[in-house]
Amino acid sequence: MWDVTVGGHVDSNEFGRQALIREVKEKLGIDIKDDEIKYLIGSTSINKKENIIDKHYNECYLITKEIDITKIDLQEEEVSEVKYFTKKEILERINNNYEGLTEKTGPWNFLERILNNYML
Repeated sequence: MWDVTVGGHVDSNEFGRQALIREVKEKLGIDIKDDEIKYLIGSTSINKKENIIDKHYNECYLITKEIDITKIDLQEEEVSEVKYFTKKEILERINNNYEGLTEKTGPWNFLERILNNYML
């Protein structure tokens, strides 16, 4: 299953941008600088599964950095593989009942709005 997020939680006394920098380093071994990050938009989402209700505040950032994915140092407990997808491929998977994607429909729908409204 493919996931849309470099997910994690914002620690106490930490801003979302700081959490992004930390999580990208932890999960992918990539150092991101503050000037490589552009905040795009935020939203809320609720994921329900059986008796569990997760409420999220989602922030979307655009990272402008050249990355060679063959040199990424994955945190194997949480990430098994990374891959580039085209906008068309992502939208097709979302529109095809989230084919091969995680059950986090809120973030996928959020990404769909961003791709349709902000990205060429």
